[in-house]
Amino acid sequence: MSATPLVVAIVVLLFVTAQAWQLLIWFRLLKWLNANDATLRRTAFFLISLFGIWLAEIALHVSGLLPSKIHFPLLLVAQIIAPILLLRRMFQLSVLKSFAGLVIHDALIWGSVAVMVLFTLKPYILSLYQIPTNSMAPTLLGRHQTGTCNVCSERGYCSAPHRETAFLPTADLMICRHFHEFIPTSADGMANEGDRIIALPFLKPRRWDIAVFQLPSDPETTYVKRLVGLPNETIVIKDGDVWADGVKLQKPDFMSELQYQAEVDGWSEEVWGSPASPAMLRDGEYFFLGDFQSRANDARLWRTGAPDHPPSAVPESHLRGVVTHIVWPPERIRTFR
Repeated sequence: MSATPLVVAIVVLLFVTAQAWQLLIWFRLLKWLNANDATLRRTAFFLISLFGIWLAEIALHVSGLLPSKIHFPLLLVAQIIAPILLLRRMFQLSVLKSFAGLVIHDALIWGSVAVMVLFTLKPYILSLYQIPTNSMAPTLLGRHQTGTCNVCSERGYCSAPHRETAFLPTADLMICRHFHEFIPTSADGMANEGDRIIALPFLKPRRWDIAVFQLPSDPETTYVKRLVGLPNETIVIKDGDVWADGVKLQKPDFMSELQYQAEVDGWSEEVWGSPASPAMLRDGEYFFLGDFQSRANDARLWRTGAPDHPPSAVPESHLRGVVTHIVWPPERIRTFR
């Protein structure tokens, strides 16, 4: 079967299902409103009459035969006045009950649409996540405490202890919005929860995007990192920058002070993307790094990859969406793409 007949069949099926759902809603509403002689047959005739009125309104609107100044009154008649008159005529309902029935019907219909989108279409449209760690700080924050940067006096961030309120027991590394990494002299006592983000699965990822993906070695685990290496590139980290196929990549302006690290303190194994171990990507493979380089468990350090892929590569099949917004908390709301 070709794609076009299949799409037509799906559209017809959705339309028929929607009308059946409308019929059921109106039938139950009319029973609840104690409408006179509210049978399924009469309810169906009521819906067919409404559909005819709406089609006539649409035809008049698009025909251009009527002046534009009466389009709104015509819409008011078709959407509110005509249904109320029909309900009074067919089921002897009062104006108040008829209007209440319209309002409840619309609320149930839009509520049904919202539920369908949430549970059926949501995985294909958008996904919501809460950031658990600070590997992407200061861009995305997990559970964190704040302090003051020793270099620029801006606010810095570090991971918080697993208690609601606690002062930093030891001097953990912090990072500020200028990507300065520093040891704080003190931190505030409040543990702040992580950012909540939106990721869109249908967006094609671009270099420097933040993306959600399944960890290659454990697809049940979800990671959020910055995309720096594209398919069929050889990635090397050198002099604080990322190089692709021997060409230094220009970081976005807001990341200009971020220094990528080819060496990690306390790490004795290979660092993927270092001059000694370049990350060689094949078709459909991506290379991801965290913004908080000293605290990021990113592609540089992975030991096990997805089946038939090197440890440092995230297969395209593991991508779950491009991060477009921080939506909570209010003071952290931000648009990325």
